Amino acid sequence: MGVADWSVIRQLRSGDKLGRGPAAASRTTKDLQPRIATANRMAKSVCPYCASAAGRTST
Repeated sequence: MGVADWSVIRQLRSGDKLGRGPAAASRTTKDLQPRIATANRMAKSVCPYCASAAGRTST
């Protein structure tokens, strides 16, 4: 990780004055993907506390 990867440097280069845009995201954050992206199947789940399905889908 070099100086160019620092969020302040990215913020100054992009003109993002408040640091709330793309400058706030690190390379690691940009590379993240949902854990269900590689799921083989999806199943409906039931809440173990109240036994309501509540429309949840889990892997």
